[in-house]
Amino acid sequence: MELPNITEFLERTNDKKVRRRLLEWLKSVQHHLLIGAGVFRNALTKLQRLGDVVEVDLAKMIVAIRAAVVHIRKAITFSHHMVSNGQKGVTLFQNLINQNKKIISAHRAYCHNEKVNFHKNEIIARSSIKLFREVRHYFITHYKKIHSYIKAKYHRY
Repeated sequence: MELPNITEFLERTNDKKVRRRLLEWLKSVQHHLLIGAGVFRNALTKLQRLGDVVEVDLAKMIVAIRAAVVHIRKAITFSHHMVSNGQKGVTLFQNLINQNKKIISAHRAYCHNEKVNFHKNEIIARSSIKLFREVRHYFITHYKKIHSYIKAKYHRY
């Protein structure tokens, strides 16, 4: 729909009061439209500034997010290495536990054998010491007889 030209409409009007009233109304409308246009321009300018600020902030956020993604990827890789090393450590400790169990078992068997051997050797050593003491006591109490016998048997010359 096309609006009629206002100037044409005013020229057709013969009544001066109506014409004057219409001109006042048009000026008022023009004034309000200019104010509205100014407000709209100010709002548009502010929106453009805000858009620029948002654009810059978004660009900074994108850079920060990309940097964070790089750090997160490194952290994930590091975490995978740590988990892998942890699993290897668990395996090594399990092997160490198994080896320690074998060593403890072997040590117990050795100790059992040595205990038996110790008791056997202790009995032999005690009987040897007893025999030595008895022989020593015999030599001490019968020294003169032994000395005389050896002298008589081996020193005839």
